[in-house]
Amino acid sequence: MVTKKAVDTKVMLFYRFPDYYELQGKSGFNLFTNCDKKCELTTDENRFSEADVVVFYSHKNYRYQAPPQKEPGQKWVFFTVESPPYSGNAMYGGSQWGNKFDWTMSYRYDSEFWHGYVRMRPRVTPLSEDVMERQRQNWKQKFANKTKLVAWFVSHCPTDSLREKYVEQLSKHIPVDIYGKCGTLKCEDRKECLQLLDNDYKFYLSFENSLCVDYVTEKLLNVLELNTLVPVVRGGANYDSLFPPNSVINVKDFPSPEKLAQYLKELANNEEEYTKRLQWVWQYEVHGPKLPLCHLCQTIHAPGPVSCVYENVYHWWSQRACYKPNDV
Repeated sequence: MVTKKAVDTKVMLFYRFPDYYELQGKSGFNLFTNCDKKCELTTDENRFSEADVVVFYSHKNYRYQAPPQKEPGQKWVFFTVESPPYSGNAMYGGSQWGNKFDWTMSYRYDSEFWHGYVRMRPRVTPLSEDVMERQRQNWKQKFANKTKLVAWFVSHCPTDSLREKYVEQLSKHIPVDIYGKCGTLKCEDRKECLQLLDNDYKFYLSFENSLCVDYVTEKLLNVLELNTLVPVVRGGANYDSLFPPNSVINVKDFPSPEKLAQYLKELANNEEEYTKRLQWVWQYEVHGPKLPLCHLCQTIHAPGPVSCVYENVYHWWSQRACYKPNDV
């Protein structure tokens, strides 16, 4: 006998996800306590056949020899957070994977389920004048105490975006302190690195490893959350549409690294204009990555959920999604 609970609850299998997603060991029902539909999340591959939806982690470290058996009525989701040049999932372009995936989940805004690193939303509740005044005083003190200009934390050196070439040219006109595997400076852990930015630097280079549509990573999130220094961005996203005015400095707005360096030095000596670049926090909130579990749960509960059925999901993911740099 099929119970009402069994009928009402959909099973969601996150297939071969790495440990850092911290899905293993969690109660699959508790993840949906604030959702208006009932679902259970599992990472148990033995439950593949009973899953209503299977979310495939498609990074290069998780290759599949051939597609598993897809059950009738089952929905498959192509999941990735890496840009096409670094996601290593060309195998999904093979004919055996054709017409297998119903939906996609990625940082791209044309995915059925969006999952990116950072999103800005207008504040629901305005900040009080007391809070804003405390922020003004904090920014004033930080501005006076910061003694360094530009920092960059980086671990991947040769990149598809040639960001290292841009920084090489930029550093001819302004000091750039490079931390990590690609530089000479070190900080021990995330906490120490963020403390360095908070205390010492006025600008941070949030340069992506590839110039791809909508691709923005967690380094920008970290700096926006600090809200005590100004991020300088270089990537394929439309930053003007994704972020509040004056919240980031886009290299695209400057004809050369030299002109960018000139602007950064001018801004670093102008407290009033510099702090204007931090005031976005009065109207907006920054949100970090969160799996769209409730959205997916609601969708698989919908009567006859609409499927795209990607003829070739790799072509959708990779074709015309990125471009080569023209500023170095």
